Amino acid sequence: MLQRYARLPIHFLPFPHRLFHLSIALLISVGFHKTIQDEFYSLAFRKKLYASIEELQKDLDEWLKEYNTQRIHSGNAATASL
Repeated sequence: MLQRYARLPIHFLPFPHRLFHLSIALLISVGFHKTIQDEFYSLAFRKKLYASIEELQKDLDEWLKEYNTQRIHSGNAATASL
């Protein structure tokens, strides 16, 4: 079992409380990647043919700025503003 964690830094050793935090971080990361796929990439590649990675990165940066500043996120604080 410990072989799975051989490449992780020392503070991610598989103690029960550390595994819990690692799994929460993994769930958040997977959820965010699904959001990027669903809300950005699937639409961006339908609307535009990108000539370079820099052009794609520029559009992704613009989307991230909107995502972080204007989009309503789920959670306790988001429902208070509605």
